[in-house]
Amino acid sequence: AYLVADKVTVVTKSMQDPNKAYQWESEADSSYSIKEVSPDEIESSSGSKLILHLKEDASTYLEATKIEELLQRYSEFIEFPISIWKSTTEYKQVPDEEANKDLKEGEEPKMKTVPETTEGYETVNTQKPIWLRSPKDVEEQEYQDFYKSAFRNSYDIPMKYSHFVLEGQVECKAILYIPGMLPFELSRDMFDENTRN
Repeated sequence: AYLVADKVTVVTKSMQDPNKAYQWESEADSSYSIKEVSPDEIESSSGSKLILHLKEDASTYLEATKIEELLQRYSEFIEFPISIWKSTTEYKQVPDEEANKDLKEGEEPKMKTVPETTEGYETVNTQKPIWLRSPKDVEEQEYQDFYKSAFRNSYDIPMKYSHFVLEGQVECKAILYIPGMLPFELSRDMFDENTRN
């Protein structure tokens, strides 16, 4: 966060005691402050709000599309919902009162396009992690899409995959992929002295 922000503020409200909220704040040095704030800082019954006070040269991160792109890339399979404040403009057809003043009986009214802007929170990560879903509920294309998103440098499709659950004292859900091609960094002979340069 401090690569783009001078100061970071986190406001959080517990679901156990919705009448209390706390704010953590730091300015990229070794100190921070914690204080109790109004529970109205968080609109829902519980949750956290992250506020970045951006540096002057980080104005790119003020664009909702950039933030949404980063959230989709790095929080695609996080279980809890992440929402972003977004303004959305939709265009609607409405009767044009100016053009319809001299409208004769039986004529179709003239329409005009009017922008309608709405603001609100929109959940960015709507997909549940595929390894937490039942294998019978996951489509073949979803396995391939996840492979390509998790291993960004791979341009192939996996040769095989195994979606399994291990149960015992500890439960583990996982997907094991076997790449369709040998990764580039493993394609050279690691034991040949001449190729180590």
